[in-house]
Amino acid sequence: MKVFSLSEIVNDWLASRGIKPSYVIGLDSATAAVQATAHFLHGKEWRQGGFAPALAAQILDLISQLP
Repeated sequence: MKVFSLSEIVNDWLASRGIKPSYVIGLDSATAAVQATAHFLHGKEWRQGGFAPALAAQILDLISQLP
């Protein structure tokens, strides 16, 4: 028997609109791995770059072009 949970309903509704719950934070590698996997399964690109992801992405693109 499933127990009624208002917080579960609210979290499901928010997640369906792409809003992550406030208790999901990206401070560890496991959370980043789950988020990266979710992006991959939805066909989206995942770039994790810390406090300056755009700068990190540009640097990584330049490095990847080196022989």
